[in-house]
Amino acid sequence: MLLWTLLALMLTVHAWTRGPDGLSVAASLALVLALPILLAAQFLWMFRVNAAHRRTLAQSPLPWRVALRAYAQELATALCVFAWRQPFRSTAQPDNLDHPDVDGRGLLLIHGFACNRALWLDWMRRLRAQRRPFIAVTLEPPWGPIERYVGQIEEAVRRLEQRTGMAPVLVAHSMGGLAARAWWATTGPERVHRLITLGTPHHGTALARLALAPNARQMRRGNPWLSALAAADGPDRLARSTCFWSWCDNIVFPAETARLEGAIDFVLADAPHVHMVWHPAPWAEVQRWLATPSVAGAGSGAAP
Repeated sequence: MLLWTLLALMLTVHAWTRGPDGLSVAASLALVLALPILLAAQFLWMFRVNAAHRRTLAQSPLPWRVALRAYAQELATALCVFAWRQPFRSTAQPDNLDHPDVDGRGLLLIHGFACNRALWLDWMRRLRAQRRPFIAVTLEPPWGPIERYVGQIEEAVRRLEQRTGMAPVLVAHSMGGLAARAWWATTGPERVHRLITLGTPHHGTALARLALAPNARQMRRGNPWLSALAAADGPDRLARSTCFWSWCDNIVFPAETARLEGAIDFVLADAPHVHMVWHPAPWAEVQRWLATPSVAGAGSGAAP
């Protein structure tokens, strides 16, 4: 059944690349049936791994009720995102660069593995209401190596720079944070005002042991590609970075693999992986940096 669930997810992502046709409908229906089982397997594995990790930190495991609440949140969010928004609503909110009323520092939104730009629909509506210039990319090819996304990110950053005359804020979910760092390693640190990652497997994730796609294999713990990426960071980039992570992240675990040494980090104690995008703390952090002219020092914290 787990294999069927994974195949349904791959079929759905393939359907997104073809547009809203009959294959998209069939894939979405298959995913609706399979997703609860896939998520249950993820949460059981995550709970076991994080419980062992918390014991090494002299912390008690999270209560089961917290994990069950996170599972319910993630199931509702994932069904909306994967079975509706991404197959059928990816172009519902266009990028906001050309309207003459847009003003202020630009924002680049970068999704993660097996996603597209529809992940950010709610953010795009709110940013448009603020008249904020933004671009939300869809990384292609969906199963390619992460370094293949560098060109897309470079083009988006360049367009934001040309429109605003300022370095943009980059907000990246999951694998998108690795893609952002891979691009950043090719250019100067001053081209990013702030990089804010949500549930990014900066040090890999245990779940990637099951990976087949090249970009997913790059997220295996101990992968040489991740080591090379870390070596390229440097203190200037880390001082411009913020990481959000969670003990209930059903994709990135052990949980602290989503942290970067030297960056500001916030723990969202009970937020599951996709649902992090709907947590108020990352949005508030983005608004803070959009209004901040200079780089603050690194530190740590706990988000509400």
